[in-house]
Amino acid sequence: MKENLLIFSLLVFLMGCTSIQNENTTPISKIKTTTTKTKIIVDNKIIEENNEIIIAAREENAQPETIAENKGEKKTSKIELDGINQVNIAEKTIKNKLVYNKKDMSKPFTGKFLLVIGVHEHYVEEYKDGKLDGEKLWFAEDGTLGMKEVYKNGKKNGVQETYYDETGGIRSRINYKNDKVFDFIEWYKEDSTLREKINLNNGTGKWKVYWNNGNIKEEGNLINGIPNGEWKKYSTDGKLEKKTVYKNGALISQEWIQ
Repeated sequence: MKENLLIFSLLVFLMGCTSIQNENTTPISKIKTTTTKTKIIVDNKIIEENNEIIIAAREENAQPETIAENKGEKKTSKIELDGINQVNIAEKTIKNKLVYNKKDMSKPFTGKFLLVIGVHEHYVEEYKDGKLDGEKLWFAEDGTLGMKEVYKNGKKNGVQETYYDETGGIRSRINYKNDKVFDFIEWYKEDSTLREKINLNNGTGKWKVYWNNGNIKEEGNLINGIPNGEWKKYSTDGKLEKKTVYKNGALISQEWIQ
């Protein structure tokens, strides 16, 4: 009888512990992370600036009835850095135009550099023999994929995709060849229907970026995949904010209207 009572008491105690543990455990998908203030140089830009661009990009919309089926992925599992193939981006360094892991300067880096905050990766870039080769990924604080780029032998090659924050649906698809815009630009509405498709002839044609409300955010001309002539930027309500003049990709002049 005493043994049964002891077993019963032990079971009640264990059930109580399980209940308390469940109440105090926050689901990974609900955990919020803080924004990093570390300024790390990536391709002559700081990651903070890139993240701001992507966040702004999600607020853009970039007419037909084509549906984009791909969705932005969510990364909810904890990222483990092994220091060899998956390395903190703070360990990245450049020597003779090749990228190295600071902790192994014997050979150019092959693997992934990551910026991890909390349980989520916020930024990833993939290398082979010291050159970008594979994917660059930007994520929101909840782990939602915001933008994806593809590189080969150090240059952007393939389709760059951006995604809507709320739905994970594709916001834009822009094709690149050897770091230049090439072939086509596609902008999608939040319901995944095609807003506009721009076909480029060997990288020559019109460039457009959209706000979420459908107003144009930026427009200009591309020649052989690089900016040329006058480019304009607009506010969300369609007011002209800035004019910029390029020649073969080089900035010639800027004029702020507002």
